[in-house]
Amino acid sequence: MVKGIIFDFDGVIVESEPLFLDSVIMYLKRFNITADYSSTKQLCGMTKTNIVKAMKSAFNLKDDLDKIYSDMVEIEKQVKKVERYQLINGVKPFLKKCEQKGIKMAIASSSDVSFIEAVLKHNEIDKYFSFIVSGQFVERSKPDPQIYNIASEKMGIDKKELIIIEDAYNGILAGVNSKIFTYGLKASIIEQNTTLADKEVYSYDEIEL
Repeated sequence: MVKGIIFDFDGVIVESEPLFLDSVIMYLKRFNITADYSSTKQLCGMTKTNIVKAMKSAFNLKDDLDKIYSDMVEIEKQVKKVERYQLINGVKPFLKKCEQKGIKMAIASSSDVSFIEAVLKHNEIDKYFSFIVSGQFVERSKPDPQIYNIASEKMGIDKKELIIIEDAYNGILAGVNSKIFTYGLKASIIEQNTTLADKEVYSYDEIEL
């Protein structure tokens, strides 16, 4: 029986990854580098520091990491508007069902906690989550399982009675490495590699409680 659920945020609760990838594509255009979702989606699910490192390596960027980081922050300010972040289809009814069943819910995400809180509040779903563990609070980012281990300890529920819902390769690997049953949710328009998940699903209706 499921007593607790740990959700990733981007691509699991909100359709945010297209907006993030749009900012990456906008940045690369400055250098006449043509990119699309297919060539950039591997950046999803990383902390901002690791995103910058991966971008520099993948696209052979000449600027140093600090410069790339600051430029990306400026571009994201243009793109990241709370009102633009729509809920993943089916998530709100799923949260209501979990609440009715007395299932404890939390978020473990690489995204900034203040932004997560703002988006949850805007979409009127903040009440469903007991706490948020952000990448800001951990030393080792996904695919290391640290963030999920911290979240499970904070939940105070045996790992055998928990599930994780993820959509990104690194996040799924983190979930599996935490020894918690991990769903690979393919409900976002940015479809990622979820083959390592304990179970792949295409909608919230497929998740067993």
